Amino acid sequence: MSTKLLSYLEVIATGKATDQRVKICKLLTRKQYQQKGLTRRQISRITGFELSAVCGRVNELLSCGALEYGDTTVCKTTGKLVERVKIKPVKGAK
Repeated sequence: MSTKLLSYLEVIATGKATDQRVKICKLLTRKQYQQKGLTRRQISRITGFELSAVCGRVNELLSCGALEYGDTTVCKTTGKLVERVKIKPVKGAK
């Protein structure tokens, strides 16, 4: 079994992944981030989570429909075009 897979299984088994998903969702529900969202790197900086952890949790949240893609922006660190993610609005909610 690969080291990467073992690390992932440990994160899942300890509940760390759930805690990270909850913190990311809470962050994105803050009023200042609801409209445009944040990039994965911005989420990493604000939460203190490693970028790889943020990418994993964001991908899980996108897959289950909790998050959606926002607009694109240029990353100030890499100069590359990146997508923001934001909380997916609940249909019928005001």
